[in-house]
Amino acid sequence: MRKEISSIVNFILGLCLIPVLAYSTDNANLPVPLAGWDAVKSVPHGEVKKSLSYPTRNNGQQLYSIWLPPGYSTDKKYPVLYIHHGLGDDQTTWINGSKGKANNILDNYLADKKIVPMIVVFPDNAVGDNGSMGNFAPFGDLLFNDLIPYIDKTYSTLTDPLNRAIGGLSMGGGQALNYGLPHTDVFNWIGAFAPAVPNAPEKNVPDPSVIKANVRYIFIGVGTADNLTKGSADQYHAFFDSKGITHTFRYEQGLGHDWTCFNRCFYNFVPHIFTGTVTGITLSRESLKGKAPQTRFVPQTRLVFQSWRLMAQRAAPNEGVSGLFFLDGRAVVPVHGAAALPKAPLLR
Repeated sequence: MRKEISSIVNFILGLCLIPVLAYSTDNANLPVPLAGWDAVKSVPHGEVKKSLSYPTRNNGQQLYSIWLPPGYSTDKKYPVLYIHHGLGDDQTTWINGSKGKANNILDNYLADKKIVPMIVVFPDNAVGDNGSMGNFAPFGDLLFNDLIPYIDKTYSTLTDPLNRAIGGLSMGGGQALNYGLPHTDVFNWIGAFAPAVPNAPEKNVPDPSVIKANVRYIFIGVGTADNLTKGSADQYHAFFDSKGITHTFRYEQGLGHDWTCFNRCFYNFVPHIFTGTVTGITLSRESLKGKAPQTRFVPQTRLVFQSWRLMAQRAAPNEGVSGLFFLDGRAVVPVHGAAALPKAPLLR
């Protein structure tokens, strides 16, 4: 047993640095979802509460809907995703079943253990008439100063930026970029689905190093036949590439500015958020040399390789990968690459 452990330790110490992943591709190579990906299935369902109200300082009572994961308990703390609707929609559209299928997607993913349990908030993200574009810009004040504090007070939430994500479609996608990118102290995960009327990238990202240091994941998706918002999505994709900002860019082939595209974007976004909340304990070289045991917590990024669940361990966001680990329950096995994937867990 000691010999086996010794060989594993030596293997860990012998890990070579893996090159930093490419910033993005022209089109993320994501498969078309399998049949039933957004359908109601015989799985545990989260609790959907529609059109609840929260108080604001200057605009009276405002509305939001919420999805709580199956087994939600105040004995636990949960990360929170804020998802915004588009022009003409409201706080129920993402979960109404005819257009938005967010709750079905969340239920199915959670049943398959492909996402972490989270709270998802669907605000009415226009101040006034949802059919007027000018009413979307003022919502930022309510989001930061009224809604987020209310959610954190009312529900059992984790309140650090690593445990908050923001996303949205169309006008809400523009809001996700406008609110998320300048506020990395609030959100570390950002998803823009066919984003409409966002600020210029240079305004939202005056200092790319802040995004590189703090934001864990950025997703931008748009339909190839979307004549309304493809330009803004392409603009942000080009800007991020020019600044070396890691992100996922996804064209939905043949889709326009429609709910098939929006739901697919949500489907492709949610499995990649809150992966950094999984912390690993890593032995330092000093502790392996017989000195006092030392541990350190490191942010980690989950990857998927065939049927294996892998995790790339980084010293910090956007830095080189220091180790690649196979995950199976409590098993953590370092591997060099696909050829070295173990047949069975070595450590438990």
